[in-house]
Amino acid sequence: MSLKVLDTAIGAFLGAFFAYFFMRVRDVFTQIYERQKENFNALVRLEYLCCENMDSISNNIWIIDDFDRTVGQALKQKQPAVYGNRLHELPFPEDILLKFTGIDFLNEILSYKVDFTRVNHDIETINSMYNSFKNALIQGTINIDTYLVNAQITLTKSLELKKFLQALEEKTIRIGAYARILCRDQKPFLTRIIQLTFKKKIFTLTFNAKVEKEIEQIKRDRAQVTAKSKEELDKISGRSTQQ
Repeated sequence: MSLKVLDTAIGAFLGAFFAYFFMRVRDVFTQIYERQKENFNALVRLEYLCCENMDSISNNIWIIDDFDRTVGQALKQKQPAVYGNRLHELPFPEDILLKFTGIDFLNEILSYKVDFTRVNHDIETINSMYNSFKNALIQGTINIDTYLVNAQITLTKSLELKKFLQALEEKTIRIGAYARILCRDQKPFLTRIIQLTFKKKIFTLTFNAKVEKEIEQIKRDRAQVTAKSKEELDKISGRSTQQ
C-alpha cells in the first residue's frame, strides 16, 4: 500500500515538474520569437523610413537650389526677393532603436540618428531665421538693406546645409541597404528559432559585399525617381512661367 502511495506521489510530482519545465521552455521560445519579431518589424520600419527620408532630403536639396536661383539671383542685383517655400525636417522615431538585435548595427543607427539631429537643428534654425526677417520686411519693421544682409546669411547657411544633406543622403542609402538585406536574412520563421540565436556580429565580409550591391541598386532606383521628379517639376515650372 505504501509503495502505491509513493508511486502516486512520485508520478504526481514528475507530472507537475515536467508540466512546469515545458511551460518555462515554451515561455523562453516565445520570448525569443517576440524579440526576433520586434527586430524584423523595426527593420521594416527603418527601410520605409530611409525611403521616405531619401525623398525628403532630395526635396530639401531642390528647395535650397531653388532658393539660390530666386533669392540668390536677386541678391546679386541688390533686389529684395521673398521666398515662400521652407525646408522640411526629417523624421526619425526613437522607439525603434532598442528593438534591433545586432550591436554593431545598433551603433551604426545611433550614429545615423546623431546626424539627423544635427541636420534637423540646422533646418529649424534656417527656417526660423528666414521667416523672422521675411515677415519683418513684409510688415515694414526692417528696411530693404537689412533684409538683403540677412537673406545673404540665410543663403550661405543653406548652401552649407546642402553639403551635409548630400552626405546624409549617401548614409541614408547605405542604411537602407543594410535594412533591406537584414529584412531578408532575419525573417522570424518559427522553424529557425531553435537553431538560430541573435546575431551579434552582422558586418561580415559576405554581408558587406551584399551591401555594396544593394547600394548600387538603390542608387539606380533613386536616379530614376530623381529624373522623373525633376521632369515633373520642370513641367510645372514651365507652365507657371507661361502663365
